[in-house]
Amino acid sequence: MSNQDDLDWIDRIENPIMGKVKTRWPDWRCTQEFTPDTRPVRKAEKLRGQKVEPLAYYGHHTPFTTKTDGNQWVIKTSNKVIAYRAYALIALFITMIWFGLYLFALYHGGKDSLGMLYLSLICFIPALYWIIQARRHGEDKWVVFDRRTGNVCFWDKEGKRSLTVPFEQVNCYWTPVFRRGLSHNFYFMPMVNLPNERHRWWQVYMGFPSDYAQAQYYWSVITAFMDNSKPLPMVAGLYHHLIWMERNGYTLDDITHGGKSATEEELYEIFEEVEAKIEVEKDKARNLLKGTKHFSASALIDFYKHAPGYANEEVLTTISIFILHGISSLKHSSLMRDVDFMESLTMEVYCREMCKLIQFFGPLVNADMAAKGKTKEEEGEEGQFLVDLNALDDIYYEGLDADIETVLSAFKRMMFQPEHFNADGIIELYQNKPHFIAHILETSILAQVELAVRDMVESGDMMFGFEELITREPYCKELNKLLQFFGRVNNVNLDRSRVKNPSRYMDLDALDAIDYEGLDADIEAVLSSYKRMVSDAEHFKADSIIELYQNTSNFIAIVLEREILSQVRWSVREIVESGRMIFGFEGKTTREAYCKELNKLLQFFGQIENAKMEREGYTDPNDYMDLHALDDLDMTPRP
Repeated sequence: MSNQDDLDWIDRIENPIMGKVKTRWPDWRCTQEFTPDTRPVRKAEKLRGQKVEPLAYYGHHTPFTTKTDGNQWVIKTSNKVIAYRAYALIALFITMIWFGLYLFALYHGGKDSLGMLYLSLICFIPALYWIIQARRHGEDKWVVFDRRTGNVCFWDKEGKRSLTVPFEQVNCYWTPVFRRGLSHNFYFMPMVNLPNERHRWWQVYMGFPSDYAQAQYYWSVITAFMDNSKPLPMVAGLYHHLIWMERNGYTLDDITHGGKSATEEELYEIFEEVEAKIEVEKDKARNLLKGTKHFSASALIDFYKHAPGYANEEVLTTISIFILHGISSLKHSSLMRDVDFMESLTMEVYCREMCKLIQFFGPLVNADMAAKGKTKEEEGEEGQFLVDLNALDDIYYEGLDADIETVLSAFKRMMFQPEHFNADGIIELYQNKPHFIAHILETSILAQVELAVRDMVESGDMMFGFEELITREPYCKELNKLLQFFGRVNNVNLDRSRVKNPSRYMDLDALDAIDYEGLDADIEAVLSSYKRMVSDAEHFKADSIIELYQNTSNFIAIVLEREILSQVRWSVREIVESGRMIFGFEGKTTREAYCKELNKLLQFFGQIENAKMEREGYTDPNDYMDLHALDDLDMTPRP
């Protein structure tokens, strides 16, 4: 049998005798005027309850009563009618026992049975008194909080002994559960009373605050409700109830005198609708946070100010995470939040908008975190952290874009113009700039050095435009200086960030295999030998070219390989499409001999090239060399 069934069973016994408990609701006009002729409460310091201070945030709370229309909130208090009914029931039970014993003795001829009748009558007299009191009284003591007037009415019976005071003169108390019982440990008490009263230490039925923090949350909800300078507190349970009230057009009279109450199904439906609306508001916030040329802190602030109250916390969390990630990107990498911002905004505009967001939302986030007990640099709920309001003070200033452009222009001149290519100058430029701009410069330098080293190692290529104006020997020396300095910077940063992906580290020994001394002379000698072999029909021997390639040092072989592949591709295409041999070969060798030598080169270097393409993950067949291009070629001598 459930607890509710137990109560129904007791009511079925009590109600025929004492009648149903009458609910006498207060007069809602009781909060309009203060009660005159009051005096300060006496001996309040001797109360055993702990005074409750409002708490701005409480993560989890048990349900509480919501007899409110958003303007007035009425809360039931403890009264004597329950005690009267209990006392009467107990006295009747004892009366029935003595009267039953009297009848039993009378039936068996007992001589002393009259004493039992007297005892039953003695017990019936207080039972009758308590029955009369229970029928006369009802639930007639209430506390009414009025948001519009800022007053609180302690309503007693028919209002004859009611007391109305400003909310500022009302205190809240809590006592440990084991002292007063689960439903009797939450109290409201005004600081003044009627002249003939000691104090109004009223136990209230708002909820079941099993600990002090829970009582703090209840009192903070009431405190926020009474502050009419702010929106109604958007806490779960309260705003769902208010939505239900508005949807059905109910008034305070409907949920009190009329007995209207929301069903679990109705509240769950409202809960689902509110959650869906919160997601819509979060999506709107995310759209405003996208990196477009229309990104505006003012628009985001205006959106937050006009967002529905129930979505404020979720929207604030979304924005705060964006701000914290944005600050981290700027301070640690000198980068904007993502690529969309980089394509749409300059760094100065982006930093200016971020500063506006920090100054507006930072205090809100920090206050919210402090209310949740997070006062240090530790993670809060859903990834929130405290916001450093001065995070961008050493980054943003007027003219930032111009300074960045000046530095990058100087770098490009020293990096991409052969006559100014100077590793020491680039390093000095990096070292003498503010930390933030140096980070931006570092990103550009690392990208270019990594590309230049890879091109040199894999194909022997210098940067575009350098071939005619500088030799590989000084080029590689300067490039290696940049690799050693900025490669170490990159690797230290990765170590500090505990990056475990080896591919993100730069190989500081990448250029060690290249012998700078006499490099250009050696390359020129090998290429001259190769050109002699492919320019003279008498020396055109595939085996000799392959041998030259195989006996050349690794780096020079890469340069030679590129030349050979270019020549083989062109020669195969010419012989297949037009039947032409290399210029000057006509009449000095037959097509049959020419195609045999060319096919040897195609098979050897084609396989090398295709293996390389496969390693690099190329899937387009057109990127591979056709090793059978010469298989069906008609080599019959032409007239």
